[in-house]
Formats: sequence, C-alpha cells, structure tokens
Amino acid sequence: MKEMPVAIPFYSPFYSPQSMAYVQQLCNRPSLWEKRPFTRACTEWFQHYFPHARIWFTSSCTRALEAAAFLLKLKPQDEVIVPSFTHPATANAFAVHQARLVFVDVVPDTMTMDVRQVSSAITPRTRAIVAMHYGGMAPDMKTLVALAEEHKLVLIEDNAHGLGAQFDHRPLGGWGHMSAYSFERQKNISCGEGGALLIHDKALWPSMAQYAESGTNRSDFYAGKVPHYEWVTTGSKIAPSEIAMAYLYGVLQETDPITHKRRTIWNAYCTALTPIEQKGLVHLPHPHPLQQHNAHIFFLRLKNARQRKKLIEHLAKAHIAAHFHYSPLHTSPMGRQMGRFHGRDRHTEPNSQSLLRLPMHTALTSEQIQTVTESVIQFFTANAH
Repeated sequence: MKEMPVAIPFYSPFYSPQSMAYVQQLCNRPSLWEKRPFTRACTEWFQHYFPHARIWFTSSCTRALEAAAFLLKLKPQDEVIVPSFTHPATANAFAVHQARLVFVDVVPDTMTMDVRQVSSAITPRTRAIVAMHYGGMAPDMKTLVALAEEHKLVLIEDNAHGLGAQFDHRPLGGWGHMSAYSFERQKNISCGEGGALLIHDKALWPSMAQYAESGTNRSDFYAGKVPHYEWVTTGSKIAPSEIAMAYLYGVLQETDPITHKRRTIWNAYCTALTPIEQKGLVHLPHPHPLQQHNAHIFFLRLKNARQRKKLIEHLAKAHIAAHFHYSPLHTSPMGRQMGRFHGRDRHTEPNSQSLLRLPMHTALTSEQIQTVTESVIQFFTANAH
C-alpha cells in the first residue's frame, strides 16, 4: 500500500515546555492568581525593550486597538488614516468611536501602506495615522513619524504581526505614540489568544489606567492617592487571564530563537523561488532596506485570482496548506459606509486578489520547505505556456 505524504499545515503554534511549567505552577498554587506574577514578568520583558513606555495586556489585539481609539477622544467627522489591506479590526476599532476612515493604497513589495498616499490624505480633520506592519514588515516609519509631528497627529502602530521585527534597528512598536500587539494562535509569539497596548505618550497613561479598570480610579486607590475608588469615566475590563500570561511569558523568552528560525525559513523560500521571479512568473516580497522583519508571513503575488485558485489546488494535491488573505476594506459594505478611499487604488484590490501565503512556522523541516518550493516551481513550470 502506498504511503500517504504527511500534510504540511499552514501554521503550527510554537510549543514551549517552559510555558507549560508556568501554567502548572499556577494550577498548583491558586493563591498566585491574584498576585499576577506572570503579568508582571511579561511587563518586565517589554520594559527591557521599551523602558520609557507602559504596557497594558488585553484579551486580544482588537481590545488593544479599541482602547487606543478610546484614548483619542474622537468626535464625529474626525478622520483616521488606515491601509485598506488589513484586518477589519484595524479600522473597526476607530469606526465604533465615530471616526471617518480614510483608506490608502499599499506598496506591492510589502503590502504596507503607501506613505506618499498618507501624506496627501491628511486634512484638517485628520486625527491619527494607523500603520499596520504586514507580515512583520513596516512602512517607512521615519516618514510617518515626520508626518505625524508636522501635522500634530497621533501615530498608532498596528503591530499585531510585528513582535521581534525592527525598522532601522528600532523595534516595531517603538515608533508611534501607541502600539497594539496580538498573541493570537497564528502569531509568532502566541498564548492562544491575547493582546497588548504599549503607550509611549505619558500624557495618556492616567486615562488608560482608568479605562482598563472599568472606568474607575482603582489604580490611584492602590497607589494610596485616594481613600476609595469609584467610577470616573467609561471603560472596560480588558486584562487576559493569568494562565494566558503564564503561557505567554514562556514563549516571550524564546522570541529570539523563534524569530531566527522563521527568518531562516523565509530566506530559504526566497532563495528557492527567486529564479521563477526572475523569469517574471511570480512576485516575492521585498522588504524596505531599513527593515529587519520577523518572517511572520511569506507571500507570493500571482497574476490574478484565477491563477491563485489553481495554485492552491495544486498545492493541496501535495497536502500543502496555503491561503489567501484580506479583502480590501474600502470595497466592503462597512468600508463604503464608514469611510472613503483616498486617491487611486493601484495595488490594494488587484494584489489582494492575487496574494497567496505559504506555510510559515517553526515546526517546518528543511524537507518540508523543499517540498513546498518544489511544488510551487512545478506548478509554474507546468503552466509556463
């Protein structure tokens, strides 16, 4: 009987024995839950990289973005500039706080927002720019910082994909006034579900402390600043469970080797597939020269949606899982209702219809990487004419 090939999954969460030990420690000592030792440990990990910022852990990146939107104190008709090629949560967090969304095009090499379009999209009503770091690759952050300073705007990083990546040797998450993180199951650093909001602007810390404690001044009470705490503003309960934080802390400690392994896989894909790119058969990602990415995603850009569908089917026959990604927000029902696209859509829609992501996770073996790349090359060789 012929042996069936082992399936190559699209993603596989990093398994951390240390994380499991931390979780077991919590289960054995429930008295630790209230003290939240692992939340403190994760906080200290981030403070090593961002000593002048404060971090609030959340149940998801969506909750972190919603908190960032709350802190803007948006008024009706205030505008927020976002890329159209992103997860709906990037835009939805600001839409629910009454913002008008201004969608901008992407640059095809990285599928990140086109900073030239951002510049021309700014109006007197603009309040914030949201830079989404697609696949751990950032737009030109130096230009975005300069634009934010010139026009007195808040720069927010949607860094759901970017932990472990840098731009010009500065970690992603360290450029804006605020930065949102995701620890969802498919992310490089994961605890199954979770997020965080990192805030560099000290003026926002008191408001965030109140928001994160259901709109109370509880943190002031614990600091001995008030005799009792009470409800002082609108807010929410956003903290994740301590079990999630225990698991997260174990994985955070593995950030460097995880990033190194993923970059090795990313580079292997690039090396193997460059010859078919040079023949004009496919387009590979090309990070900004100042980018040190974290290899969260490896994508191909094909001719069109029809060719992508055929390649997905071809890979599936080899038991390789591959997936497309976001639909443009500006073409969606809510996107049309809540905002507008600035300028001409040269790249967002056509590239979103042709983009395909290959398997990317630390469990991939060199043999599996070879199987994936050979299958992709075989497809283009067979369909060259």
